Amino acid sequence: MSLLASEGNEQYFLIAGLNYLENNGTESNNTPELYISNSFPNLDFGYNCIIDDRDLKSLLIGGEFEEAHPPVPARMNYWGDYGNEPYERFGINVDYGDYLTMCAQQGVIFGVNYIEMRDNNNVVTDTLYSLQQQPVNISAREILESEAENAFITGDYSEAKNKYLALVNAYGTEAGGIKSYHRLYETDKMVGITDEIISSRITLCQEKANQTTDTLLRKMVNQIISLYYIERREFQTALSRYEGVIGTSIIEEEALFAELDAYTVAYLSSQSQGGLGKVTENKYLIKSNEDYTEKIQDVLSKKFSVFKSETKKEVIPEQYNLFQNYPNPFNPETVISYQLVAGGQVSLKVYDILGNEIVTLVDKEQESGRYQVTFDASKLSSGVYICRIVTGDFVKTIKMSLVK
Repeated sequence: MSLLASEGNEQYFLIAGLNYLENNGTESNNTPELYISNSFPNLDFGYNCIIDDRDLKSLLIGGEFEEAHPPVPARMNYWGDYGNEPYERFGINVDYGDYLTMCAQQGVIFGVNYIEMRDNNNVVTDTLYSLQQQPVNISAREILESEAENAFITGDYSEAKNKYLALVNAYGTEAGGIKSYHRLYETDKMVGITDEIISSRITLCQEKANQTTDTLLRKMVNQIISLYYIERREFQTALSRYEGVIGTSIIEEEALFAELDAYTVAYLSSQSQGGLGKVTENKYLIKSNEDYTEKIQDVLSKKFSVFKSETKKEVIPEQYNLFQNYPNPFNPETVISYQLVAGGQVSLKVYDILGNEIVTLVDKEQESGRYQVTFDASKLSSGVYICRIVTGDFVKTIKMSLVK
């Protein structure tokens, strides 16, 4: 849920949820409807419909974690089987309390109040329904955050930018404020960003990073500073900042993602005039799109086994999957990875948010294994795009954000 406000009227809206997942996998290879790998999604009060009534012993949610984890919050969702309790249908620890007895899309759960989400082309991308709950005892910061988020969601980016800037100025050193920094950066790009704005944002962020006592917030604000340097095409400065994180961080994941960012900066510089200057002596030299993809895969293989190269024998994936593209958001290219349990006809297409087909990336027979394909959106406008794979009975989609 998210608190949104307009003209002094604050209400709780479902900012996500209302998804419908049914019958993943085939009868003979019945995979979980939702598979979670070393992540922690929040499905609480999602009013999602996650269903597979073909086999009431099949898993609705499965997954794997390298370390112990608390229950995945998933209250107020519908799990099929005519609303019966989903006993033992989770392969991981899930809190499915207060489960729904009918699919939200089939019942009258929400009131008439709703907000239309719009992209920067003013196209409606989603509809958010009010839970008809009036908040009490909310702070001035919460009201300002809800007004800013309402402006952002409805496409009033100029108003949203002003409110997020006010939030950063007033509360930019307090825990939990990183969303305001991210939204400020996004709205700067959407409204129009100049060298003067970039300089003022870098100064502001540096001041807040120096003032805050929250270590995590300081690190994330420094990441925003690097993004502003990239916007100004000061790639060497951004790369040096990421190299500093790699060389000093004692947290494995932090150093790994900084290395991914460093290669991405080098890739962006290779696509622009000027580049990184004396980059020929730098380990982050990117020679081609394929070179970038290979180096990203090498970095990911240090942490995630799914990206490791099979040298001695081919490993057949245990389940079909379409992975989230990387990087995401992206500009102008991104890498899409998928894996096949068995050989067969594969269709991989990209659509715009209205369902219009943009491009066919794959349309051919492929053997079992893991594959990657690069999606070039240099001729497309900013927005959300849908990637959809179809092979046999397996169908999956992901959302990709193009930000120019």
